[in-house]
Amino acid sequence: MKFITILLVWMLANLGLHAQTKIITITGETTGKQSRYVYLRSKNEVYFSKIVGNRFEFILPKTNGYELATLFFLSDSLSKEKVCQMFENGIDDSRTIAIENLHILAGEVTKEAVVRGGEYNFQLDDMFLSLKKKTYLDFFNKYSDSPVSLTLLRLLISMSKISPYLKGQLTLKVYFDKLSNDLKESEEGKKLWAMIAPMYKI
Repeated sequence: MKFITILLVWMLANLGLHAQTKIITITGETTGKQSRYVYLRSKNEVYFSKIVGNRFEFILPKTNGYELATLFFLSDSLSKEKVCQMFENGIDDSRTIAIENLHILAGEVTKEAVVRGGEYNFQLDDMFLSLKKKTYLDFFNKYSDSPVSLTLLRLLISMSKISPYLKGQLTLKVYFDKLSNDLKESEEGKKLWAMIAPMYKI
């Protein structure tokens, strides 16, 4: 799963945003952590919140659609530049979330944090379970019209490029065909098809 986490962090830098002036509130509690700050890193922004009495809160501008971010904890307050540099070097313990109104329960291991609330975050949990059980087709059948399916498909494409064995096991075209027409015709859907088609000499 660490490999998958690294891929997700990398993907955050490649997902588009659609800005809209609304507010999202993310609250959270920590147990067993010595960190004083919690961070969210999306494609274009780095947000941080000071932990007070084991609690934290983010008030974020709402985006028009689906946006991923990486949640992680640090002992110090760092600049955006230093946080971005940390990402380049790799962050060992983090949790990928979709930016929605939600509540986070974070213990000693951040990647095991429990996220409560948000349709996309529920689907992300299903995605991680699908990756663990290798039930990819079931996921695409269940969420054929969800942008989370595009996230999973991009992950599987990346995995197939790294591992020749996985490339032979993953039926990427079948997964793509399960997507709704709206997802296929989206900017991200077209990018993913451009990666898949050459594998099948299409």
